[in-house]
Amino acid sequence: MKYYTKADIPIDKKYLTTKDVYISKIENMSLFYDKFFYIVDEKKHKNKKGKIDKKKVEKEAVEHYKYLQKYINTQDVTKKVKDTIIRQLESTIGTENYRLIVGKLKSNMAVNLAAGVPENTGISLDRITSTPYIYGSAVKGCSKHASWHAKGSLDDLDIEVFGPNKKSNSDDSDSSKGGISFLQGFFIGGTLGIDILTPHTTGTPIPSKYPIVKMGSKFAFILVLNSNGKRCKKYTPSQLLDRAEESLLKAFELGIGAKTSSGLGWFERDEKEESAIQYQIQKKIDDEKKKAAE
Repeated sequence: MKYYTKADIPIDKKYLTTKDVYISKIENMSLFYDKFFYIVDEKKHKNKKGKIDKKKVEKEAVEHYKYLQKYINTQDVTKKVKDTIIRQLESTIGTENYRLIVGKLKSNMAVNLAAGVPENTGISLDRITSTPYIYGSAVKGCSKHASWHAKGSLDDLDIEVFGPNKKSNSDDSDSSKGGISFLQGFFIGGTLGIDILTPHTTGTPIPSKYPIVKMGSKFAFILVLNSNGKRCKKYTPSQLLDRAEESLLKAFELGIGAKTSSGLGWFERDEKEESAIQYQIQKKIDDEKKKAAE
């Protein structure tokens, strides 16, 4: 049996045996680690009985995954992510049309974790930076659920923020879209690790290791007023953004990602980090105004 990435990327064996070569040659770690895969060598991983020793395979897979942690720590990719966020917010959105919220993990977090079998235990990695990220649809879904959970129902303001529960029959695709766009959760600092999942099905439980984002890591969440929000007549842009922010903070308490009922994916707000990013955004705006005036 052989497990590969979803993209089935050919892998040169030298990348798997020489750590320095591995780090320097693989440019897109997200493609390489699209799934937490096992590479099985029929000769290398067979035991004395001639069968594949799963423990040997798993141990090697975990070792390979540690290289991804090293990659994130050595390539200074989080600085690139922050620079991207600052550039986008300063130049394309406008300071009055968004909210930036930074969440710090109070526990480990699993993202893109499916069933409890090795080939389905993955992690979502950004295609450009290869850092972990949280799908925007997941951020929106968790925020919407948190708002419903707090009140037992969604009020009119929630509908304007998230959109109607049922799609409209209208040909206009915007008719079912809410007034706030929830962008992906950007990883802006922290570390990765390995956790263990033990599926309790039939027979003897078999522990399975899977990748996680470790406690203390930080994500930047961006809420943007979109065209529907700008056209909204019932509520002001500030009211829409306030409700979206309030819902996201409630989602922090309930958890984002997989296995939240087991304590994974719980966040707390990091206002100090928010202020630091906002300062950089304002500094860039001021610098560009100064250049234009010269």
